[in-house]
Amino acid sequence: MQNKTLLPGGSHASAKSSFRDTDRSDDLQSKDNSSKQGHDHEYECVEEDDPGVYVTIRCYPTGSRQIKRVKFRREKFSEMQAKLWWEENRVRIHEKYAGRPI
Repeated sequence: MQNKTLLPGGSHASAKSSFRDTDRSDDLQSKDNSSKQGHDHEYECVEEDDPGVYVTIRCYPTGSRQIKRVKFRREKFSEMQAKLWWEENRVRIHEKYAGRPI
């Protein structure tokens, strides 16, 4: 199984799936479906916040950003460790990558 990530310019990067995939978009305050309202040049990028922790961010032409998901490498995090890391870092991640506290 492979994950595909949309990079700037519309190209895709593939990586073998060895992550704990945790969709955190449900934690965001705003759920206005702005991605469905004609944003032609939105894109996603992935940043490694801590070793083994990858944050997928959706960037809009307006400059706003939304966290799409947080992934944890299975080699570094058990399920319990990933949950604990998220509890401890959730607010910081939202402030850093979405530009607003939750």
